[in-house]
Amino acid sequence: MRKSWIKWLLALLVLVGLAAWLAWAIAPRPVAVELTTIARGTVKVEVVDEGKARYRDVYAMTAPARGHLQRIELEVGDKVEAGETVVARIVPVTPELLDIRSRQEQEAKVRAAEAAVAAAEAEEERARALAENAKRDFDRQERLALRGAASESAFDIAQREMRATEAALAAAIAAVSVREAELTASRTLLDEVYEPAANGSATDDPPPAVLALRAPVSGVVLRIPEKSSRPVAPGDAILDIGDPNRLEVVADFLSQDAVRIAPGYAASIIDWGMPDPLPGSVRLVEPVAETEVSALGIEEQRANVLIDPAGELAAWKRLGHGYEVRARITVDERQDVLVVPVGALFRRDTGWAVYRVEDGTAHLADVTLGALGADVAEIRGGLAEGDLVVLFPSNEVDEGVEVVEARDADE
Repeated sequence: MRKSWIKWLLALLVLVGLAAWLAWAIAPRPVAVELTTIARGTVKVEVVDEGKARYRDVYAMTAPARGHLQRIELEVGDKVEAGETVVARIVPVTPELLDIRSRQEQEAKVRAAEAAVAAAEAEEERARALAENAKRDFDRQERLALRGAASESAFDIAQREMRATEAALAAAIAAVSVREAELTASRTLLDEVYEPAANGSATDDPPPAVLALRAPVSGVVLRIPEKSSRPVAPGDAILDIGDPNRLEVVADFLSQDAVRIAPGYAASIIDWGMPDPLPGSVRLVEPVAETEVSALGIEEQRANVLIDPAGELAAWKRLGHGYEVRARITVDERQDVLVVPVGALFRRDTGWAVYRVEDGTAHLADVTLGALGADVAEIRGGLAEGDLVVLFPSNEVDEGVEVVEARDADE
């Protein structure tokens, strides 16, 4: 009887222990969270976007006249001095060489031009003879008219004849000049580029004139489209020159961000390859936006923002024309205001909210924000200085839930 009673007592104790363990297991326990205290601080509102460094004034040198560009000896990166460094040379275009058939045709044209010159000269001689004869007849009529032995009509006829023959002579002389010019042009096409001498060597003709192009500004060579010798026409690109001392950054911002930027705003150039940002200042926000397609296929309106270096220029000189960078511009700054880390904020309906902790319990609190920065936001209502709020609240945190700071829970 006694053994039976002991068994029942042991079973009862086991059941009580299991019930106690089960009650402890299902009982709510405080949620471990990170906490932060609301304090006063500074909020910076910044916009960041991609950009490129470039030289402000890039001079694209082009051919001023038709000719043959000699090989360019300069290399990209070479320094040039304004008005001193010869960057390119252009010589006149050499005449084309003729094949046998074309040469025979041209020789025939030359012979025809020579015959035309001879005919024009013969016509000039005939006109000259007529003019001289008319001049003698006029002189004779003039002498007779002075003695009263010739009629007035005969004198007028002689005068008209003299003037007509003189005009015909002038026309004949001009015709000879035209035919001679045509002959010269026909003969020019037969000239070879290098006329060999009798002994097989080149002639001693003077070299063709050379047009030397000098650098318009001091700087460095940025681009040479083609170094080899080649024919060029007016306007053909030769090379580009830029001044490294006139560097700027052009960044394209979304138009919604560009309207918040104004000349004089402080800027920082980041992600340019070195750890320290480069200080800059906004010089211009271009008034025209362009449509660009993002990597996700979304059309965006973007405007260029031009940024000048500020402070020491030594670090800026590491950048070159076309280097990729990112620009960060401060569009607003609030000092000595209540701030909350953005990690404590979450969306609730159309506003913002946080979990405020009082006596170890989380309470939902709607807040009114002012300036919203990358790390902290300005609090204009809903919280007071010294309040505790939950950082990065998880799904376990809710209204009325007991919380404990994570470091206290670990201890």
